Amino acid sequence: MSFTTKSLITSLVAGLAIAAPAVPVEDEVMVAKRQMTIPQCYTQDIYSNVKQGKPYYTKPVRVSGHQCSSLKESNCQLGEEASHSVEFSKSVTGGISSALDLGKITDLGLEASFTYTWATSDSKSVNSQSECPAGGLVCGLQVEAKMVKITGHKKTEYRGGCDRVDEGDFTIETAVTKQGDNKDMAAVQTFSVCLAEDCKTDDCKKAAKKEGIPKCP
Repeated sequence: MSFTTKSLITSLVAGLAIAAPAVPVEDEVMVAKRQMTIPQCYTQDIYSNVKQGKPYYTKPVRVSGHQCSSLKESNCQLGEEASHSVEFSKSVTGGISSALDLGKITDLGLEASFTYTWATSDSKSVNSQSECPAGGLVCGLQVEAKMVKITGHKKTEYRGGCDRVDEGDFTIETAVTKQGDNKDMAAVQTFSVCLAEDCKTDDCKKAAKKEGIPKCP
């Protein structure tokens, strides 16, 4: 290949490189316009068949740190300002992947005229005072919480380019609450005395039987 031919080829290649159109760089406006054309996912939650079961009491549990011993002729006091927390629990079955909307479930309960109000988180209450009767008893304190079960069905519809449906049943077990300003202290619970130690005298046994005091759990 002659020097003239090589020079001609080199000039053509250089000319093509110079003449090649520049690739435009997207600015913020262009990026925003392009993203607007991409489908945006959104969801819609549908709750149905929401029901409230009949309230029930939990098995009694011992309240730690509260104990007293009565004398043969005089009682003793215990449990003043004793408190106990009730755990809020929820479970789901099926394909529910998003969180339960407790506010919406509560609203549906109001619409359905639920008989009892219920806690949407852990709740507790405080005992005023309990009395251990005379007779030489060693008393402790126990508590039973009034609970209720809420059941229902939730369906989540995904739309806007990520179309699918998740659904399943849910169960909520929580404390029945009383009306008041402090919702965290509104759990309905029953505090009562129990026998922390077995009776060793007839007076103790008679007093425990008369008052119907059970053995502490």
